[in-house]
Amino acid sequence: MLKSLQIKNILIIDQLELNFEPGLNVLTGETGAGKSILLDSLGFVLGKRGQMNLVRSGAQQGEVNVEFYLEKSHRVWEILKHAGFEIDGELLIRRVVSNEGRKQAFVNDKRVTSDFLRSFSEGLIEFNGQNDDKGLLNRRNHRSYLDSFLGLETISLAKLWRSITDKKSELDKIRDNALSSIVDREFVQYSLKELEDIALIPHEEVHLDQRRKVLKESEGIRENLSKLLYNLIDEGAEKKIANSIKALHKLRENLFSELDLAVSALERSYNELGEATEIIQKLYDSLKFSLSELEETEDRLFLIRGLARKHQVDVSSLIDLREEFKVKIESWANSEDLVTSAEEKLNKLFDEYKRRAKILSNKRICGARELDKSVQKELKPLNLEYAKFKTEVSSKSSGPEGNDNISFTVSTNAGAIYGPLNQIASGGELSRFTLALKVCLSGKKDKSSMVFDEIDSGVGGKTADAIGRRLLEISRNEQVLAVTHSPQVAALADLHVLVQKEVVDSKTFCSVASLAPSNRVEEVARMLSGSKLTDEAREMAKVLIGDTLN
Repeated sequence: MLKSLQIKNILIIDQLELNFEPGLNVLTGETGAGKSILLDSLGFVLGKRGQMNLVRSGAQQGEVNVEFYLEKSHRVWEILKHAGFEIDGELLIRRVVSNEGRKQAFVNDKRVTSDFLRSFSEGLIEFNGQNDDKGLLNRRNHRSYLDSFLGLETISLAKLWRSITDKKSELDKIRDNALSSIVDREFVQYSLKELEDIALIPHEEVHLDQRRKVLKESEGIRENLSKLLYNLIDEGAEKKIANSIKALHKLRENLFSELDLAVSALERSYNELGEATEIIQKLYDSLKFSLSELEETEDRLFLIRGLARKHQVDVSSLIDLREEFKVKIESWANSEDLVTSAEEKLNKLFDEYKRRAKILSNKRICGARELDKSVQKELKPLNLEYAKFKTEVSSKSSGPEGNDNISFTVSTNAGAIYGPLNQIASGGELSRFTLALKVCLSGKKDKSSMVFDEIDSGVGGKTADAIGRRLLEISRNEQVLAVTHSPQVAALADLHVLVQKEVVDSKTFCSVASLAPSNRVEEVARMLSGSKLTDEAREMAKVLIGDTLN
């Protein structure tokens, strides 16, 4: 239920707040007073794009706030819950527009996109008017109207359809894989054999590259080591040091102990020189150049890197590629079985879908006649005594909502053929058809607020009274906001709001006021008599309002 509407700096509205009641809320006022602005503001805060220049002249920005109270079972909460909003019954929506046209939207003080706002706002308020393109004129809505009337649930069928869609996608992938195997199998099998034959091990390329460098450089290194060994051994470095030690020993006999340190140093040098020579000799022996080993190493590197270039991967990825090829071949081996299994599962799902869809179709075909009878009963009091309403159910391709196209057709004159609403019914007739349908649907869907914008335009007397009575009937199950120029409708209101326009200091302002009983009499009397109020009009207004109270 809509609890309140607050508007600031929108067109001719400076600032106003309007509180609503359950039941029938009626807005009246002179033409041009601002009733349409109130509805446009309400539409704007719920995500409608609105006109570009909404902001009141001289203001930096305009703002519209609405407050709703929704039962925790309301479907709107499901959308909000998935988006991270807490469910507490109170729903606050605020939308701001700058004088440059930039818009911002907030739900319970959390910023949201306009698209998200529109995704759930249609479940809050349903707008109905003579130029309504989202109600009866939109054939896509006819199915939901019929299903609501019959109390049919299509959520489970939609879930089943999603399962079918998912299974179809899975089957397509399996089939694509099976078809590709015919083309790719020989290539993959050959490539796998190549990769298995080379028996590549992790990091082998690095090790081979290092070994090749050692082999290519070993000959030059051996030559240098050979020269060094020649200097150490063949040139007699060890022998010269040994002779020097002997000579020092002899000298030491004559010079006592002054040469002891020199002897010790030379002896250490002799020993260390021997160790160095031994190390160099071992290294020299280990670096035996092998031309065949170098060739084998380079051939192996060429083969490995050639395979990497062939498959357009790094050498390090060849092992992973080998495993991928194995998996592919295994999947190809099982592809026929996988296709058969997936087809069987899909067929079972579709058989179940067809069974449920057929039951749903039968219910719609039978229920369509019930809806036609129900709507037909409402047409005569609405001055559509020669009009006929017929729900047509035809077949269509399968989808989440079944196999049925639902289309409402009408005949507005005796003996006339049936046709689509937008081609047959005038604006006023369409409004009354809409009202008749809403009466039949009242209380059969999630409670929401319903707006009726001058659907009583161009009618009066008994017809206007009949429209008012049906709005009142609807309002006993769902909150109704009605903009009207009909005193018969206004007299039935649970809440009567007067919309007025005034000029102050050359500036136009729009104001609203919830009318007390005495003020209601004056307003209904004005609607009856026009600008000149008469006592007769006041008495008639009292009668109309009194009939309502009774």
